Amino acid sequence: TEPEFVRVLKACQRDGNTLSAVIREAWDDGRLRVLTRRDPLVASSSHISLCTHVTPDELRRHLGGIEASNGFANRFLFLCVERARILPTGGNLSDDEVRHLADRTRSALAAARKFGRMRRSDDAEVLWADMYRQIAEDEPAGLVGAITARAEAQLLRVAMVYALSDSSPVIEPEHLRAA
Repeated sequence: TEPEFVRVLKACQRDGNTLSAVIREAWDDGRLRVLTRRDPLVASSSHISLCTHVTPDELRRHLGGIEASNGFANRFLFLCVERARILPTGGNLSDDEVRHLADRTRSALAAARKFGRMRRSDDAEVLWADMYRQIAEDEPAGLVGAITARAEAQLLRVAMVYALSDSSPVIEPEHLRAA
């Protein structure tokens, strides 16, 4: 968790910093390596997840052209989150609601740990082919295009999360549509 993503962006811009390369390599093949040490560190088959926070203005100001064009930025799933309601005392859930959500999450994780390779159903394959074509034909230029260049991969990952949340080893059309 990095509450100030701008720190990561600034670090990537420093001469000799390898953070951008490390993150891109972790996305591509799951290897994390720090080879600049006398005793290099290597982790294989890794899975990393970064939860960061940044304002649109900070992102525009500090996401350098290199991080956008070299594929660093398109390895992140950017979400624009806005307040739905003003809740001065918070929107606290009851203990029962928290327990219910925890139980559902625990069940979905237990089921997911038993699954092997995920696949799409026949209906999802048809829908995916159509979605893939639409995404491929709608390739924006410039910075937006560079940041969204992995839209297909991001969409499949989110669809997989939806399927796993349903304790399903198969991605269905509703998972693709939701993603």
